[in-house]
Amino acid sequence: MKILIDTNVLLYAMDKSSKYHEVSVSILENEEYELFTSLKNISELISVNSKIGIDKKITLDFITETILEISELIFSSKTSFDIFLQIISDYNVRGNKVYDMEIVSIMSANGIGTLATFNHKDFREIDKIKILEECL
Repeated sequence: MKILIDTNVLLYAMDKSSKYHEVSVSILENEEYELFTSLKNISELISVNSKIGIDKKITLDFITETILEISELIFSSKTSFDIFLQIISDYNVRGNKVYDMEIVSIMSANGIGTLATFNHKDFREIDKIKILEECL
């Protein structure tokens, strides 16, 4: 199963004190999953960790030694941009949800239908994707 890993799963995998830590790590370690992440998710991870004072080296090491070892990094394209514009129009997306829809558009353009995220509310009305069951 192709799964895109949302930023919050990456954050919780790093945070051993999080109630979502064990589930996040089990998702990342599940060899039955074909994992993907986007540059958008990586930039969000760096942004959040820098805001809360996580040492940059720890974050960059996690990206290079963990995320890039277990997942394929995917990028925006002309196709994802077209999908993005359609989603924005179809769902009347506003505010910060625009950023989430960028991730959905990149997923859709790459044939990925499942998202590993604990932020269900951000994606609940989008019928193009489903949320990974472990995250529900």
